Amino acid sequence: MVAPLVRTIQFLEDFGFFDVVLPFILAFTIVFAILDKTRILGSEDNKPKKNLNAMVAFVIAMFVVATPKVVNVFRVSLPQIVLVLVLVISIMMLIGSLYGSKEEFELTKIKKLAFLIGVIIIISIFLIFLSALEWLEPVVQYLIVSWDSTFVVSMIFLVIAVVAIIYIVGNKNEGGGRSNG
Repeated sequence: MVAPLVRTIQFLEDFGFFDVVLPFILAFTIVFAILDKTRILGSEDNKPKKNLNAMVAFVIAMFVVATPKVVNVFRVSLPQIVLVLVLVISIMMLIGSLYGSKEEFELTKIKKLAFLIGVIIIISIFLIFLSALEWLEPVVQYLIVSWDSTFVVSMIFLVIAVVAIIYIVGNKNEGGGRSNG
């Protein structure tokens, strides 16, 4: 016997709730919020034009749900992004439990750790979307087959050089370096 909630989810799936309704609401909400906040379409009496923002957001959201590839990207990537979010929160809870008081964990270490976690999150989300768009696998396959080619080695060297330069330039005021003042 199938549980009632499982049948409900199956009914919603058959109805198109996950393929039409949820992607529409998500796209509409994000586009409307951006248009409303930025006031790209103008304002009246120092208030955004909500009717224009809503109409543009509606049209864009309709285009989103009319494109199955975009809906599939939503369906594949959003649960994985939530998984990354849960992982980050778990890591933060672990760090918080290891360093109970703020005095034990210096502010500079927190900033460096937050920056590192932010970079990891951005890279993870980028890779999740590339995977959902089915662009990641061809790149990985190319790297596996051509890892010793001049192009791949040059790109790896370029990435290492850029990271090293960013690290060196970013630490100019630490450890006896020159200061502005």
